[in-house]
Amino acid sequence: MIWVFAVISIIVAIFIAGSLLPKEIVVSRTLQLKKDQNQVWKLISDFPSQVSWRTRLKKVEKLDENKWIEIYKSGWKFVLETIESKPPELLVRELTGNRYIKGTWMLQLAKSIDGCWLTLTEKAVIENPFFRFLARYVIKRASHIEEYLRDVARFFGETPIIE
Repeated sequence: MIWVFAVISIIVAIFIAGSLLPKEIVVSRTLQLKKDQNQVWKLISDFPSQVSWRTRLKKVEKLDENKWIEIYKSGWKFVLETIESKPPELLVRELTGNRYIKGTWMLQLAKSIDGCWLTLTEKAVIENPFFRFLARYVIKRASHIEEYLRDVARFFGETPIIE
């Protein structure tokens, strides 16, 4: 009986702690690449082909020209939509249809002396206190965007240099 009380106490503590955290999370990382900005743009803007180079992505289902479902090997599914596109500099994708998390990924490309910089900024709003707690204390905040940037670098045969 004590273990039931302990489990309930932990769950309540997680919800209280999560309630005290901000709902909005903003994380940004930049990847240095030796590839031309246009080559990188072609890769990141072609969402149907991402299943061939993204580590955890299992399948992409196209809903329309700017909207698709990403299905991960873990079973998670996310509906994404391109809401802004300015080739070859800016791509903004919005996470839609998810009751736990809402947000955007803003991908910005800028020329550098020997290639380009790819900056990925994630803005997320997490309403549920339990998921806010997980996002802060269990899941490394920038893990998804860092994985994406590492996957981009690997596609081009480069060692990821992420700042």
